[in-house]
Amino acid sequence: MAVKLGQVAADTEFLVSQTATLFINSTFGWPTIAGTNLPSGGPAYPFGAPAIRAKYLPTPNLSFQVGLFDGDPAGPARAWNDPDPQRRNRTGTNFRLSDPAFLIAEVAYAYNVEERARTGQVLDEPGTVTLGGWHHFGRFDSLRVDDTGRSLADPSTSGVARRFRGNDGLYGIIDQTVYREPDDAGQGASAFVRAVTSPGDRNLIDLYLDAGIGYGGLLPGRSNDTAGVAVSYARISPSARGFDRDTILETGIAMPRRRFEALVEATY
Repeated sequence: MAVKLGQVAADTEFLVSQTATLFINSTFGWPTIAGTNLPSGGPAYPFGAPAIRAKYLPTPNLSFQVGLFDGDPAGPARAWNDPDPQRRNRTGTNFRLSDPAFLIAEVAYAYNVEERARTGQVLDEPGTVTLGGWHHFGRFDSLRVDDTGRSLADPSTSGVARRFRGNDGLYGIIDQTVYREPDDAGQGASAFVRAVTSPGDRNLIDLYLDAGIGYGGLLPGRSNDTAGVAVSYARISPSARGFDRDTILETGIAMPRRRFEALVEATY
């Protein structure tokens, strides 16, 4: 059992894919769905937040961990009258204790690790499966309807968004070694797949997927070099798409209807 207490960044503890750490785009660390849906982007780089994290390893293959964080590392935008959290927390050292909490927990299982280390035999390649989820105890605005049930694009709207209690996320990650070079176990390829979902009535993004593969020692004589390709997909939620549609119908002005954001990264 290990316990950590202090100013903690959740992206160094949770939602981590070891293969994805190769890539530069920030979504392969703290995924876009968390950085977009949580207040101030959540307690992740460039912010930490006051937190306590407990981790328990009953066996070398199995781990459980849970963290309780202050839920808004930069403070509410309304209170500061500034929408940019990096201006509300310029130094990244705000130590806030009064915001609704952010709770996150996960379990990870590593397979085919002990057998290979003990016997040295060529067995099935090692990997890790991680399952987790979070709950934020704050209140969140609807992106489409007001407190009377009218569309926020309706000219007669109250202009006050419907409020929802709490926000959630569920995620799964697979990290898998897919190939080891016969003469050097430190070289070869590993792949990852990660999926995250959140409620579509109170979030801009309701589904996030990413995947990639990295190869260490791809070129002869360059055993320390690493190459990789990764992709990510973030789906815009039904409430945000519905607001776009309502706005077009109410105003008659042609405008984009958001559907998704995607990217591809290749790195060497």
